[in-house]
Amino acid sequence: MDPLSVLRDYTVRGDLENVKLVGDEYHFGDDYRFPRGIETAYRSKQGGFYNLESLVSLLQIRICGILTTCNWFDPQSCRL
Repeated sequence: MDPLSVLRDYTVRGDLENVKLVGDEYHFGDDYRFPRGIETAYRSKQGGFYNLESLVSLLQIRICGILTTCNWFDPQSCRL
């Protein structure tokens, strides 16, 4: 599966707590692993593709309300 489909699946199932940044990879439970900078199929209005890290960060802010608890200078504190 591609990273966008996996992220969508985990979001729809309410399983985002199982998406973890480990080193330079995002682990989706024990099912999938993708590099944090891999491009997804989600295209921006400017024509480029969003990478996985950008989309996970957006979900952290929008769904998990992490904006108030995240220390943006310490990426390890900004995990799901």
